[in-house]
Amino acid sequence: MIYGIALNPEISRITVKDYKTDLEKQAEIVTVEPNFRLFYVFVDKAQGTQFDITGYTKDGRTLQRTKIDLGLQTQASVIKHEE
Repeated sequence: MIYGIALNPEISRITVKDYKTDLEKQAEIVTVEPNFRLFYVFVDKAQGTQFDITGYTKDGRTLQRTKIDLGLQTQASVIKHEE
């Protein structure tokens, strides 16, 4: 499972895409507070350890893309609002 925090209120959709099979999955977003949301998506071992996490606006514009490697022991993903 890949999970993280979305702090940018403009993000309406988050996808996770792996580098090994090129499969893209849409993450579930859980609103905790207006500017604090958690996201998660289940991935398979066959998808490898490297992923792109992308946050989109309602109109489909990319706000942020982050690369993660689950092979690293400690890593967190935060998609935040940058002014």
